[in-house]
Amino acid sequence: MHESLFYHQHHCWAQVEDPDQVRIGIDGILAQLVGIIKAVVLPKEGEKIKQGHCFSHLIHERHIMPLISPLSGSVLSVNTDLKNAPHWLAVTPGRVAGF
Repeated sequence: MHESLFYHQHHCWAQVEDPDQVRIGIDGILAQLVGIIKAVVLPKEGEKIKQGHCFSHLIHERHIMPLISPLSGSVLSVNTDLKNAPHWLAVTPGRVAGF
């Protein structure tokens, strides 16, 4: 486990970047279970998200998986590179990818 990440029971993590900014991503367990991610549906900048509610979706070969937010807040920015390279969400040891 990465020591600066706070893990949520729904397989997302949160990393405090500064007091007003947190980065969210998926944990290694979910990345391995999902396998090949064909696409990611990202939240929009400025969108308000609520802890315990869906904020994004992973599209897999046979399923659409909702991602549950580990916290509440407003989206400041998204990792738009994930639209063209959703496989970056696959976590390898020592590396994490975030939204």
